[in-house]
Amino acid sequence: MRKANWIAAMVLCLMCMTLSATVQADDVAKSAASSSNEMKSGDIKFSGYIQARYEDHQNSEDATLNSSGAVVQPNDNNIYIRRGRLKVEYQATKTSKFRIYFDGAKDDLKLLEAWIELKKKFGQVEAKAKIG
Repeated sequence: MRKANWIAAMVLCLMCMTLSATVQADDVAKSAASSSNEMKSGDIKFSGYIQARYEDHQNSEDATLNSSGAVVQPNDNNIYIRRGRLKVEYQATKTSKFRIYFDGAKDDLKLLEAWIELKKKFGQVEAKAKIG
């Protein structure tokens, strides 16, 4: 692998680690600031991750000629998002909560989870129903 490609791969890794550390630090600060980790009415929470991929092809440096004499690069070096997940939670009221969770890959998008949770208190007893 060429030196420039190693540098690009290392920069990408450092950016991902920095993003992850920043998100975790924000979460810790928010948790410390609030006395409870529970969501309040009207709160919406986004979470997820992205996996990036860098591919280095040695033969991308070796240009070839096709039958018409045009230069063809057989494989190009490339960088792309390999997979990403997104979870959205919404606490509509004290008694209702919604969640939807997606997984996206290079050529695919799947719904992993979707549900609605409803709570109702009957005196000292609390009933909870989850649909989805």
